[in-house]
Amino acid sequence: MTVLAADKASKTKTGRIYSYPVDGGSLIFKGALVVVNAAGFLEPAADAAAKSSVVGIAFEQADNVSGSDGDISVRVIADVRVVMAATAITAAMIGDTMHVVDDATVDDAVGTNGVVAGTLVEFLSATEGMIYIPHPVSPAAPVGGNFLFATTVTALTVVDGVVTFVDGT
Repeated sequence: MTVLAADKASKTKTGRIYSYPVDGGSLIFKGALVVVNAAGFLEPAADAAAKSSVVGIAFEQADNVSGSDGDISVRVIADVRVVMAATAITAAMIGDTMHVVDDATVDDAVGTNGVVAGTLVEFLSATEGMIYIPHPVSPAAPVGGNFLFATTVTALTVVDGVVTFVDGT
Protein backbone atom coordinates (compact mmCIF):
# COMPACT_ATOMS: atom_id res chain seq x y z
CA MET A 1 0.00 0.00 0.00
CA THR A 2 1.11 3.57 -0.46
CA VAL A 3 0.68 6.91 1.23
CA LEU A 4 -2.23 8.96 -0.11
CA ALA A 5 -1.57 11.30 -3.02
CA ALA A 6 -5.19 12.44 -3.45
CA ASP A 7 -8.44 12.66 -1.52
CA LYS A 8 -10.06 9.32 -0.66
CA ALA A 9 -13.73 8.57 -0.04
CA SER A 10 -13.85 6.56 3.18
CA LYS A 11 -16.46 3.97 4.09
CA THR A 12 -17.40 4.74 7.69
CA LYS A 13 -19.94 3.80 10.33
CA THR A 14 -20.97 6.39 12.95
CA GLY A 15 -18.47 8.97 14.12
CA ARG A 16 -18.19 12.48 15.51
CA ILE A 17 -16.49 15.46 13.95
CA TYR A 18 -13.75 17.39 15.75
CA SER A 19 -11.49 20.21 14.56
CA TYR A 20 -7.70 20.30 14.92
CA PRO A 21 -5.08 22.89 13.97
CA VAL A 22 -2.83 21.65 11.15
CA ASP A 23 0.97 21.32 11.23
CA GLY A 24 2.82 23.88 9.11
CA GLY A 25 4.13 22.26 5.94
CA SER A 26 1.55 19.45 5.98
CA LEU A 27 -0.83 18.36 3.25
CA ILE A 28 -3.61 16.15 4.63
CA PHE A 29 -5.86 14.40 2.16
CA LYS A 30 -9.53 13.69 2.82
CA GLY A 31 -9.79 10.15 4.18
CA ALA A 32 -6.24 10.08 5.59
CA LEU A 33 -5.48 8.64 9.01
CA VAL A 34 -4.25 11.57 11.11
CA VAL A 35 -2.16 12.01 14.27
CA VAL A 36 -1.14 14.88 16.53
CA ASN A 37 2.56 15.70 16.66
CA ALA A 38 4.55 16.66 19.78
CA ALA A 39 3.84 20.36 19.15
CA GLY A 40 0.06 19.70 19.21
CA PHE A 41 -0.67 20.02 15.48
CA LEU A 42 -2.38 17.55 13.16
CA GLU A 43 -0.50 15.77 10.39
CA PRO A 44 -0.90 12.68 8.20
CA ALA A 45 -0.32 9.44 10.11
CA ALA A 46 3.07 7.76 9.75
CA ASP A 47 5.10 5.29 11.78
CA ALA A 48 7.27 8.10 13.16
CA ALA A 49 8.48 9.19 16.58
CA ALA A 50 6.66 11.73 18.78
CA LYS A 51 3.20 11.09 17.34
CA SER A 52 -0.06 10.37 19.13
CA SER A 53 -2.19 7.39 18.31
CA VAL A 54 -4.48 8.02 15.35
CA VAL A 55 -7.11 10.61 16.38
CA GLY A 56 -9.39 9.95 13.39
CA ILE A 57 -9.63 10.33 9.64
CA ALA A 58 -9.60 13.64 7.80
CA PHE A 59 -13.12 14.75 6.87
CA GLU A 60 -11.72 17.09 4.24
CA GLN A 61 -8.43 18.02 2.61
CA ALA A 62 -6.16 20.49 4.41
CA ASP A 63 -3.30 22.14 2.51
CA ASN A 64 -0.98 23.92 4.93
CA VAL A 65 2.16 23.24 2.88
CA SER A 66 2.99 26.96 2.66
CA GLY A 67 1.56 27.82 6.08
CA SER A 68 2.75 27.89 9.65
CA ASP A 69 1.59 25.68 12.49
CA GLY A 70 -2.09 26.32 13.17
CA ASP A 71 -2.73 28.66 10.23
CA ILE A 72 -5.63 26.41 9.25
CA SER A 73 -7.71 23.73 10.94
CA VAL A 74 -9.26 20.58 9.57
CA ARG A 75 -12.28 18.57 10.60
CA VAL A 76 -11.60 14.99 11.68
CA ILE A 77 -14.03 12.09 12.12
CA ALA A 78 -13.32 10.12 15.31
CA ASP A 79 -15.15 7.53 17.40
CA VAL A 80 -15.66 5.84 14.06
CA ARG A 81 -15.46 2.50 12.31
CA VAL A 82 -13.73 2.89 8.94
CA VAL A 83 -12.64 0.55 6.14
CA MET A 84 -8.86 0.76 5.69
CA ALA A 85 -6.27 -0.91 3.51
CA ALA A 86 -4.11 -3.41 5.39
CA THR A 87 -0.74 -4.97 4.70
CA ALA A 88 -1.70 -8.55 5.64
CA ILE A 89 -4.49 -9.38 8.08
CA THR A 90 -6.60 -12.44 8.92
CA ALA A 91 -10.04 -13.00 10.44
CA ALA A 92 -8.30 -14.31 13.57
CA MET A 93 -7.03 -10.75 14.19
CA ILE A 94 -10.49 -9.31 14.93
CA GLY A 95 -10.14 -7.47 18.23
CA ASP A 96 -6.40 -6.93 17.76
CA THR A 97 -4.73 -3.53 17.78
CA MET A 98 -3.81 -2.27 14.33
CA HIS A 99 -0.78 -0.03 13.81
CA VAL A 100 -0.01 2.71 11.31
CA VAL A 101 1.96 1.83 8.20
CA ASP A 102 1.14 5.15 6.51
CA ASP A 103 -1.84 7.53 6.28
CA ALA A 104 -3.84 5.00 4.25
CA THR A 105 -2.67 1.62 5.55
CA VAL A 106 -2.71 -0.37 8.81
CA ASP A 107 -1.20 -3.65 9.97
CA ASP A 108 -1.20 -5.86 13.05
CA ALA A 109 2.61 -5.73 13.23
CA VAL A 110 4.00 -3.04 15.48
CA GLY A 111 6.13 -0.66 13.42
CA THR A 112 9.34 0.95 14.60
CA ASN A 113 7.46 3.60 16.58
CA GLY A 114 4.30 1.62 17.39
CA VAL A 115 1.78 4.27 16.35
CA VAL A 116 -1.66 2.80 17.10
CA ALA A 117 -4.35 3.15 14.42
CA GLY A 118 -7.24 1.43 16.19
CA THR A 119 -8.83 -2.00 16.65
CA LEU A 120 -9.76 -4.42 13.88
CA VAL A 121 -13.54 -4.94 14.22
CA GLU A 122 -14.38 -6.55 10.88
CA PHE A 123 -12.28 -8.65 8.49
CA LEU A 124 -13.07 -7.94 4.84
CA SER A 125 -10.04 -9.48 3.10
CA ALA A 126 -6.34 -10.06 3.65
CA THR A 127 -5.72 -6.48 2.52
CA GLU A 128 -8.78 -4.67 3.88
CA GLY A 129 -10.52 -4.43 7.22
CA MET A 130 -12.77 -2.19 9.26
CA ILE A 131 -11.04 -0.60 12.22
CA TYR A 132 -12.50 1.27 15.15
CA ILE A 133 -10.77 4.57 15.89
CA PRO A 134 -11.75 5.96 19.31
CA HIS A 135 -11.41 9.64 20.07
CA PRO A 136 -8.74 10.35 22.68
CA VAL A 137 -10.39 12.00 25.66
CA SER A 138 -7.57 12.85 28.06
CA PRO A 139 -7.31 16.63 28.41
CA ALA A 140 -4.25 16.10 30.62
CA ALA A 141 -2.19 14.91 27.64
CA PRO A 142 -2.20 17.43 24.79
CA VAL A 143 -0.64 14.97 22.32
CA GLY A 144 -3.67 13.03 21.20
CA GLY A 145 -5.94 14.79 23.67
CA ASN A 146 -9.03 16.90 23.22
CA PHE A 147 -7.49 20.20 24.23
CA LEU A 148 -4.66 21.35 22.00
CA PHE A 149 -4.24 24.81 23.52
CA ALA A 150 -4.26 26.57 26.87
CA THR A 151 -7.14 28.88 27.73
CA THR A 152 -9.28 30.13 30.59
CA VAL A 153 -12.70 28.53 30.49
CA THR A 154 -15.57 30.58 31.91
CA ALA A 155 -18.41 28.16 31.10
CA LEU A 156 -18.52 24.48 30.27
CA THR A 157 -21.42 22.29 29.16
CA VAL A 158 -21.61 18.65 28.13
CA VAL A 159 -24.54 17.51 25.97
CA ASP A 160 -24.57 13.98 24.55
CA GLY A 161 -20.83 13.67 25.16
CA VAL A 162 -19.97 16.87 23.29
CA VAL A 163 -18.08 19.44 25.34
CA THR A 164 -18.74 23.12 24.68
CA PHE A 165 -16.89 25.89 26.48
CA VAL A 166 -16.67 29.67 26.51
CA ASP A 167 -13.14 31.06 26.24
CA GLY A 168 -12.60 33.58 29.03
CA THR A 169 -9.44 35.21 27.61
